[in-house]
Amino acid sequence: MKQRSQGFTLLEVLIALTLSAIALLGTASLSLASLQSQQSAYQRSQATLLAHDLLERLRSKRGADSPYLAHLPSSDWWQTLQKDLPGATATLSQQGASQFQIRISWQEQSAEPRSILLEANL
Repeated sequence: MKQRSQGFTLLEVLIALTLSAIALLGTASLSLASLQSQQSAYQRSQATLLAHDLLERLRSKRGADSPYLAHLPSSDWWQTLQKDLPGATATLSQQGASQFQIRISWQEQSAEPRSILLEANL
């Protein structure tokens, strides 16, 4: 009579462990990509909100007479920009009597420079 082997062989166990390890690495890679995309979206949202905030401040101070045109780096808005987007730069320029351009630039962790541009008539 032939005796049947019972249980798993070492080769089957090694193959199962290898496949499990590959699956876990794939899951970790997808999670990392998701976190990076989420961080990028958060930074874009913050930059957009800050640009609109500055625009509203300009509207409330009547545009051309606004202290933000001359003293942007010393304003409380600038402090908020640096807190929310460390190392970011912002430029505010007046294009016409009531036309303004706000550009916010920052560096993402993936070393890609990003910027947004908001143009508005007050």
